[in-house]
Amino acid sequence: MHCVINCASDPRDDLSKRLPAALLERIMSSRYKPATLMLFLGEWIQRHAHAGAIDPMAVVAFGRNLNNLSDIIGGCERIASTPLPFAYSVMIHRTVYFFCASLPFGLVDSIGIFTPVFAIFVAYMFMAHEAIASQIEEPFGTDDNDLALGTISVVIEKTPCVIC
Repeated sequence: MHCVINCASDPRDDLSKRLPAALLERIMSSRYKPATLMLFLGEWIQRHAHAGAIDPMAVVAFGRNLNNLSDIIGGCERIASTPLPFAYSVMIHRTVYFFCASLPFGLVDSIGIFTPVFAIFVAYMFMAHEAIASQIEEPFGTDDNDLALGTISVVIEKTPCVIC
């Protein structure tokens, strides 16, 4: 498995500010960086637990949090690596255009002179939804409509830790 989440950015600069050089090189040389970082966290917890520096209940809590984080990373990877099938996109596109082209014929008897206005409004709404769907298909990129992961990370980083 390879990293597909936000692969457009290089994590080296961010990680070099936060990690020791040996760990940084271990992570940067790995094929799947999030799993390597989680493996290190698990090793750190075990090392400190064996040394008696961490309470056994805290070890359980750390383990639970690492498992949850692993599930979240897996979910994000599934979202990022499961593309919308091309046939599905084409079918949606054609259905929207066919519906919009045939809508005036179905409305002309019921709303008369307002048919063009209503048909244009409905067509605009359907085409806008189709455009939005194609924009948000891959949320982990660096386009304007993608998730603001950098901003989210900065907010998390600046939020004071209540248990630290």
